[in-house]
Amino acid sequence: MKAAAPTGPADRHAFDAARFTELVESAGPGDWSPPSPVAEWTALDIVAHLVEWSRGLRTLLHRTG
Repeated sequence: MKAAAPTGPADRHAFDAARFTELVESAGPGDWSPPSPVAEWTALDIVAHLVEWSRGLRTLLHRTG
């Protein structure tokens, strides 16, 4: 049975973050260096960018909230 889709922004973020974590944890050593759809970036570059961006956003939101 498929889980119900998240309805609110916090639930959607938690759902997306869990799926992102599953994908990252399932990657093998050879999955990180091939080119990605983003010119000159590897999968590792994209993951690093997303993690750093989300940390910066969280810091910004905590300062303004």
